[in-house]
Amino acid sequence: MTYAINGVMLALGSSPAALIVAKATLIAAAGLIAAWLARRSRAALRHALLAVSLAALLALPIAAFLVPPVRIAVAQPPTVPSHQAETFDRIQPDAPTGANAGVTPSTSRRSLPSLPPLYDLLLAGWFAGTALLLSRMLAGLWQVRRLRQSGLPWRRGQAVVERLAPDDGISRYVEVLLHESLPAPVTCGFVHPAILLPPDAQVWDADDLNRAILHELEHVRRWDWLSHCLARAVCAAYWFHPLVWIAWRQLALEAERSCDDAVLRRSEATDYADQLVNLAQRLSTVRKTPALAMANRSDLSSRVRAVLDSRQRRGRAGTLLVTLACLSASVAVVAMSPLRMVAAPQQPTPTPGARRAQQARPVFEVASVKPSFPAAHGATIMHEFSNGSVSVEATTYSLIETAFGVRSDQMSGGPNWIFDDYYSVIAKADHPAGADEMWHMMVPLLEERFHLKVHREKQQLPVYKLSLASAGLKLRQGACASWEERTPPPPPAPGARFALPCGKLIAYVIDAGTAEEYVGGKVSMSSLAEFLTKHLGHPVVDETGYKGTFDIDVKLSSDEMWGRIPSDPSGLPDTAGALRELGIKLERVKGPVEVLVIDSISRPDPN
Repeated sequence: MTYAINGVMLALGSSPAALIVAKATLIAAAGLIAAWLARRSRAALRHALLAVSLAALLALPIAAFLVPPVRIAVAQPPTVPSHQAETFDRIQPDAPTGANAGVTPSTSRRSLPSLPPLYDLLLAGWFAGTALLLSRMLAGLWQVRRLRQSGLPWRRGQAVVERLAPDDGISRYVEVLLHESLPAPVTCGFVHPAILLPPDAQVWDADDLNRAILHELEHVRRWDWLSHCLARAVCAAYWFHPLVWIAWRQLALEAERSCDDAVLRRSEATDYADQLVNLAQRLSTVRKTPALAMANRSDLSSRVRAVLDSRQRRGRAGTLLVTLACLSASVAVVAMSPLRMVAAPQQPTPTPGARRAQQARPVFEVASVKPSFPAAHGATIMHEFSNGSVSVEATTYSLIETAFGVRSDQMSGGPNWIFDDYYSVIAKADHPAGADEMWHMMVPLLEERFHLKVHREKQQLPVYKLSLASAGLKLRQGACASWEERTPPPPPAPGARFALPCGKLIAYVIDAGTAEEYVGGKVSMSSLAEFLTKHLGHPVVDETGYKGTFDIDVKLSSDEMWGRIPSDPSGLPDTAGALRELGIKLERVKGPVEVLVIDSISRPDPN
């Protein structure tokens, strides 16, 4: 059960959108529960609690992108590696050989057009629904604006507003208009509010008119039009979430009940209840009300019961309680928005042999770490290895990157100083060690001197994907031979061929440091993907489904030689054109990449 819960938490942590939805569920539920607990309190207090929770929902995604992430390690089920599957994937059956034999992939292995990932489809549906509801909201605002522009000023109603507004604490000018298409009073406007009344308001008696205008003036004093529009925007952002819609409906009801309470301070409950019943009868005869009207016909029965309930507490929400609610919501948003669940590194019980290997992890016999100021400005790493001794001058970031054997795009986190501070590391092993071994020995040195703590996790990052072009493969396979690591021979005569190196790509032509041409024979797609991963700066995933081998001749530009890829997300390296001629399509997509995350690090003491 614990592993199932952890699995859900890790799944949420791998998707920022899913994590926002999960946090929004907690906030919406907390707001509804708080409003339910205050069911015997004032309607204005319940409205404030719901409004604060909806405002927190609006701020949640913004804070999630602005606040630095805080990662929480979650235990995951132990996994058993499958060496058989890995071995099977590495078996590459040779294709038919021949001097100029074409290589045709098996039709049963032909790749089908890949569909967009489910996550991308869901995210696109989320944005599409939000855009649709926001457009409807804008149409409603335009409709209310047209009603206000076509309304007729009413002097009698204006006089009533000017008489009642000061007693209600309203100093702004509130315009009163009549409109023939309205069945009931409507309040609109932020800075310049207006009360729109139906034309039959001219024949209402003085008490009914006073009560109706008092109700609408309370909407103006409370800025309900603003909170109502913001709540509709929240519903558009979380259009698929039932708790958000429930909170919005409850918010609208509590706003009306708060204004009803203001009317009851100056009127008898039975008289006002009769007026609400008449309003319900009037609304039942019309088919359509303004799109953004706050009053809802289905809420009138609840409002009448609340008006006649003598046990119900009434009045305005206290400033202290509203302030505490705002502070609580702010703290919840700031505390929840950066949280992200990641998989904790598994700690299997080591075997006795593994314990001995761990205890025997090679470390430097002596080491010195001091701040450095390299003469070569802009250099990131300089090193020298000699018979078990090493001298390295590099930024802290480059030390970590090389010691752990990761690329720059596979590192995340850490303070800014690791990119700027240079350190000189001089160390000596207790035995003659090669360069690779001494770089591995840098890891415990970084952990000890820099107090480095890291973990690895999967993140969605840019990757390249190899797939079959629609025109099919145009690959050839000729003779190849075992090559030693040496300089290739001179190019053969025009039209002649020579034995290519088997199973690998080596540099053949060097063009004054601006380009390199790599050639190879009997190269598998997986080997090509590994080669391109090394030079293009991002992982290359083989999704061709092709298991044969082929001859390859690919030219890399100087940028590709040093792993500098286009910054434009849609950009492709020059190699893509050369691969396209072979019937191989290189695409830039997003995929899971293992990333080294720096949890903590501090500057070392010079020694």
